[in-house]
Amino acid sequence: MLWAVSFGQATHAELDLAPQIEAGLLHDMFALRNPKQSLGNFLRKYVKLDAAKRALFFELTQPTPQTPDRMVKAVKKCQLPLLGTQPIDEAISTGGGVSWKDISPNLMLNEYPGIFCAGEMLDWEAPTGGYLITACMATGHWAGAAAARYASDKVFL
Repeated sequence: MLWAVSFGQATHAELDLAPQIEAGLLHDMFALRNPKQSLGNFLRKYVKLDAAKRALFFELTQPTPQTPDRMVKAVKKCQLPLLGTQPIDEAISTGGGVSWKDISPNLMLNEYPGIFCAGEMLDWEAPTGGYLITACMATGHWAGAAAARYASDKVFL
């Protein structure tokens, strides 16, 4: 779960690294934690944070919290600083992908009949702006329909 804090110019985003656990239960878990067990191992085994979430926890909560209240806040409201935006020239969704010249009008690979491409498999090389998801969905529908036609034609050969 992610949400930006404040309206207008947000300074940070808050991440809930463990949305599956209520804050009260998480507090009890931290309070009962065996101090001999490493915090990283505890977060993995009991809080069920994967490696990426544990890395975020430790990176974004320096110094490492020591009390159950602060640990709960670090997990449930982990603050990710928002430093600014990148230039539009750097906002490219994909670099590369299957070239349009290598696919048929039905999005099938010319060299490998029966294999269809859609979405970000294709070489878009376009600035993002909300249209990529539409293109992914549209080409998925297009390729899926073509694959269904291709498969039904092959049944009768």
